[in-house]
Amino acid sequence: MSKADPSSGRGGLLGMRLWLMGHLDDHFRDILSGAAITFGLKIMGMGLMFAFNVLVARLLGVANTGLFFLALTLLQMAATVALWGLDNATLRFISGFAAKERC
Repeated sequence: MSKADPSSGRGGLLGMRLWLMGHLDDHFRDILSGAAITFGLKIMGMGLMFAFNVLVARLLGVANTGLFFLALTLLQMAATVALWGLDNATLRFISGFAAKERC
């Protein structure tokens, strides 16, 4: 067994990563790296949102912060209802059209 083989118990996390990357095809490697980037950006976005919430709370005070977040929630609900599945329908029809063009 090689040193990077995860079943050998040696090599730690780096060894497992090297072993895994050596056994993945290029497409899966692209998907995995894209997922890692997306996950990192999502975590960073959560941190920025938390910092924004703290900033709004400190600048506006208790009553105005409540009103601000109530208005924000109502706008998000209205946007969800206004879409009414249009984003999903657009994706479905465009992909169907593209598939027909290839045939």
